[in-house]
Amino acid sequence: MLQTGPSSIVPSPQEIQHVTREVLSRPEFQTSSGWETWINTAADWLDDALQALALWSQTHPIWRWVLFALLSVLLVLVLVHLVRLLRADLAPERQRERRRFAALGGGENTLEEPSPPWQQTLLEVRQALHQDDGYRAIWLLHRYFLAVLDDREVLTFSSWKTNADYLQECPRTSSSYLLLSEMTAAYERIVYAHRSVPLHAIAALLARVEDEQNSHRS
Repeated sequence: MLQTGPSSIVPSPQEIQHVTREVLSRPEFQTSSGWETWINTAADWLDDALQALALWSQTHPIWRWVLFALLSVLLVLVLVHLVRLLRADLAPERQRERRRFAALGGGENTLEEPSPPWQQTLLEVRQALHQDDGYRAIWLLHRYFLAVLDDREVLTFSSWKTNADYLQECPRTSSSYLLLSEMTAAYERIVYAHRSVPLHAIAALLARVEDEQNSHRS
């Protein structure tokens, strides 16, 4: 006759699942993600490399000092290069260049462009006039002229300034004051008041800007 007892009791499915989860939760059964595995591998490699370097430096004291000297020189060269870049970026010429790009709607990073967009502004003004787009033409021309005056140190461009601020800042004795005043009036009439200005009037302002530019180059 078959005997039954405590040793022959079959565990319930719930107990089996509980024991299985408990076993699988142990560290030896845990699997690391790919990222964690890569970090652990890199850390092990770095630790081995540092130990090997320490052992090598102990057995080769002369080469250790040579390597230290080379690394020191390299660090000094990097620091000198960074200082030069910082001084060049803070130079007055670069600051004027930065304001000139900002005047034409460019961001700070436009300084890295090999062909600055402000050099093509007059061409874009002509294209806008050809397309009967007086709004864009006067907007570009006005900001271009502000950039030109900033470059000549007649005034200082800042995004927070108003047109009235620029007129007050530009000396009345300057040959550019009358042109800036007329251009500002046309700008405010088109951009702010949304009124029309004859395209030939904007073309005349463009011609005067070019004439003034040529006179300052000569």
